[in-house]
Amino acid sequence: FDVLEQGNGVVALRAVVNGKLVCAENGGTAPLIANRAVIGLYEQFSWISNADGTLSLLAHANSRYVCADNNGAAPLIA
Repeated sequence: FDVLEQGNGVVALRAVVNGKLVCAENGGTAPLIANRAVIGLYEQFSWISNADGTLSLLAHANSRYVCADNNGAAPLIA
């Protein structure tokens, strides 16, 4: 993925494979998917630096963190 900085810690993610933007579909309740051409609310994420050196993504679609449920075996959702 390419990280597209939008300012103030806001980013959009563009998939290299198809050039589309990652979207938090259905207000963040559906799996993240790279299917959008334009950056809107559902394509914006806050890039959060955690104290332990990791990063988190907070979806602007629903103000929830992106997570990998089922130990990463389930699709990413917000």
